Amino acid sequence: MSRLFGLFIFFVVPLFASEPIIMLFHPRSLSTVFERMIREREDLIVLHEPFTYLYYLDHFSDSEALTTFDSAFPNSYEEMKKFIRDLSRTKPVFIKDMGFAAMDRLCSDETFTSDPNIHFMVLMRDPIKSLPSLYRMEPNCDLVFLGYESLARLSEQLKIEYYLDADELEADPVVSYAHFCERFHLPYLSKALHFIHPPVWKGKWYVHVNDSVAIEKSTRIYPRNTEGDPLFEEIDCTDREKWLEFYRHERPFYDQLTEMKIKFAAFN
Repeated sequence: MSRLFGLFIFFVVPLFASEPIIMLFHPRSLSTVFERMIREREDLIVLHEPFTYLYYLDHFSDSEALTTFDSAFPNSYEEMKKFIRDLSRTKPVFIKDMGFAAMDRLCSDETFTSDPNIHFMVLMRDPIKSLPSLYRMEPNCDLVFLGYESLARLSEQLKIEYYLDADELEADPVVSYAHFCERFHLPYLSKALHFIHPPVWKGKWYVHVNDSVAIEKSTRIYPRNTEGDPLFEEIDCTDREKWLEFYRHERPFYDQLTEMKIKFAAFN
């Protein structure tokens, strides 16, 4: 841990309370375990998918999933922005939200997204890992829910201040978390790396993260064929070709995000 002190702990300028951090991601990117880590800090207000709530109101207004969102969320985009700003006057706000659900509103709201006091980051994961995980949850989902294309478009249009790949997060959560703190001028609180508070989520999507006590590196292997395509052995053979097509569609957008991440790191 001593190697971190000189790099990340000293000379931190605190994030102003009026500066929300919005983490955009695609499903099954380890986003909720990252959120759990941020909740363990206890010094930020954490909002779980407020723009996804609005997306569900627009497209799935009769969905039972709406009952899982914060009951304090307002029902319109303008009110939601005001809700976020009002909260951020007291403490820094961290928002976790799905790119595909937020894209249309954010990409058409330059006033909000160009505000220098609004900070954006991106979390992504190799689709060879995220797609089988998504299949286990929603085997009949549509292409849009995979989320890589919308995340790439958002990255083109917004000023992204930090890119994080889930492989890095799994491999070394201490360093990934320290980089996050440094980027957004947050004090490094090591207690965030150990989950002691009860989880706040219910349902099939959150079983693993609810049982976790820390971010742990997966030992799972994801085999490929000689052409480089994933074998997707865990996907039913009747669905495998469809999900391989999903992979082939999404992979270039993941590669684009990776290139953006590399370029960002080179200049920051």
